[in-house]
Amino acid sequence: MGDLPALLAALLVATAVLTWSSGRRPAGHTARPAQAVLAARSSLARYRFVRGRPRRVGREPTPRMATTLDVAVAGDLLALALDSGAGVDECLEAVAKRSGGLTSAHLATVAAGRRWGLSDEKAWALVDPAWVGVARALHLASLAGVPPGRLLTAAAADLRAAEQHRVELAVARLRVAVVLPLGACFLPAFVLTTILPVILALAGRTLAP
Repeated sequence: MGDLPALLAALLVATAVLTWSSGRRPAGHTARPAQAVLAARSSLARYRFVRGRPRRVGREPTPRMATTLDVAVAGDLLALALDSGAGVDECLEAVAKRSGGLTSAHLATVAAGRRWGLSDEKAWALVDPAWVGVARALHLASLAGVPPGRLLTAAAADLRAAEQHRVELAVARLRVAVVLPLGACFLPAFVLTTILPVILALAGRTLAP
């Protein structure tokens, strides 16, 4: 599909060349087949050149999953906004405007869904599962009839703790992955340079007459 504009442009150039050539000749003089073939070949060469050029590699696609830390920060901002007395939809839209990237898009989507009459469950289902903690805190606060500020703050703290645990676990796995190959490399050298000479010396003394 990306080569279609180039092919159309090449055909237009060929048509323009043939039209101009016909207009330059006297009346009754038709264009020769050789010129038509030349124009067609020129257009085809232009199309092949455009098609064969290396294309620029575009930017990497933006990830569709919100990070845990972004969700935690958004949860703290929502808690502050809701503590001021504003409604949930207004707070979602306000935090979406102050945020960027996926955080803004997700919160704006949830706010729009709620304003269109979707339930909290369906509105939060429109975004990725990283927002489950925030959605649960708002839902529990709505059921209990309590301000959601503390619940959102607790949910943000849980997200940060889970992220820290994940990072620590990844670091521990990295240490194991680095130590095992090093041990496999140094163990044979240690055996050959330390243990084997001692064994040979003891064997020589034992077997000597």
